[in-house]
Amino acid sequence: AYATASRFPSVLPSFRHTALALLCLFTHVRKNDMFSGINERSLGRAISFSFLYNRFAPRRDPSPQNVRKNVQNGKSYGKIGVAKETNRKGFPMSFDGVFTYAIVGELQEALAGGRITKIHQPSAYEIVMLVRARGHNHKVMLSAHPTYARVHLTNETYDNPPEPPMFCMRLRKHLEGSIVEAIRQVEFDRIIVIDTKGRDELGDVQTKQLIIEVMGRHSNIILVDASTNTIIDSLKHLPPSVNRYRTVLPGHPYIAPPTHGKLNPLEATEETMLKKIDFHAGKLAHQLVSAFSGISPLFANEAVFRAGLANRATLPKSFVTLMNDVRNRRFA
Repeated sequence: AYATASRFPSVLPSFRHTALALLCLFTHVRKNDMFSGINERSLGRAISFSFLYNRFAPRRDPSPQNVRKNVQNGKSYGKIGVAKETNRKGFPMSFDGVFTYAIVGELQEALAGGRITKIHQPSAYEIVMLVRARGHNHKVMLSAHPTYARVHLTNETYDNPPEPPMFCMRLRKHLEGSIVEAIRQVEFDRIIVIDTKGRDELGDVQTKQLIIEVMGRHSNIILVDASTNTIIDSLKHLPPSVNRYRTVLPGHPYIAPPTHGKLNPLEATEETMLKKIDFHAGKLAHQLVSAFSGISPLFANEAVFRAGLANRATLPKSFVTLMNDVRNRRFA
């Protein structure tokens, strides 16, 4: 059975392992020349060998189709599989300030001047907006998922609930029919603002802001009246008992997440680097993450790596060069 199973890779690995365990078992029995040799010791050896083989035998990676299916269903290994599928080295792409900067540029180019025609909320954390711009329909995914928060254009089709949630109805009331004036990033952080202009029931011009905060489990989507900086509604409500720094509730003023005194890396110079980085303290990548907004450990390690022998002369030049590439959208 094991020889036959080994010739066909499509056979389930568990079947091959079980066949190998049985082979070991009956080899031990044949050695004793009698079937009475099937005792607790021989059976224990076979089971132990099967366990060890299952534990240490190489496993085949999931197919891209199963990876995408598990990501949609929220399975555990999907995130690792996506990293293997999209990056040959297996390093996951960070949704940091650099990635946000690239996404905002793409959205601004595709959606600026377009009209919001339809808004749906297929799940508890996701908003899908349909924008008509330059003769084409663009579908925008806005997600505040605790693990997979993101903003991007999409061609996927999502199933919507029979009745739209309250937040979706509020977005439709204030944003459908409005013009997307601009899409911008706030201080190189993971905050995207969609500026819109439309008219209310009386025909008066109203300016609204849809703010997407991509911050892990603290991600949120907030609708703000730009003229008064007042929150109209949000996907997640944060009362003062949950967050003492700011309150995210309808009628309260909008307060941006804390910056912790970090600087905008697009404005960084070599002189700024020399002031913010202590080259005698070590952990230079960690210092870059702590000093500049929107910088992920992946990007900081890349800056240190490109510096070669990182010191006061090489690291500032490497970091500023990288940021110039980001500013000019040279991501390849």
